[in-house]
Amino acid sequence: MRVLIASVFAFLGGAIGGWLATMGFYLGYLALTGARDHDGGGAMAYGLVIGPVIAIVLGAAAAVGTALRMTRDPQRSAVSRSAEPDGRPVRILLWSCCAFLIGLVPGFLLFVAGLATIAETAALALLVALATGLVMLVRRRRAP
Repeated sequence: MRVLIASVFAFLGGAIGGWLATMGFYLGYLALTGARDHDGGGAMAYGLVIGPVIAIVLGAAAAVGTALRMTRDPQRSAVSRSAEPDGRPVRILLWSCCAFLIGLVPGFLLFVAGLATIAETAALALLVALATGLVMLVRRRRAP
């Protein structure tokens, strides 16, 4: 029961933190570039679309991480751990998905500024996700 409660609180913390970070990024972008959002479309996109998506992803990652950390058995030996299946492919996939969502943010900013099309925005996000996956795959092969 304590794992469930801790996971719920971790999800809420991650979701609220993710949404606030997204909105902070948007406000920082406006402040640094001097851009103006006359009709509020950018703010609505960040507040109602991009922010909640990133909040759900970060909240879910925080909840799963908390549950895994709390249910890990510290008494297992290194020998029994080495016989278990490796969870790194799942981590690579999760990090790549997060990188895709994060890659959408600069792509969206370029799209709003009129410097990129929707296809270029998606391509940028896919390149960020692929680069993240490749880096993690290379790191995985180098790890003992």
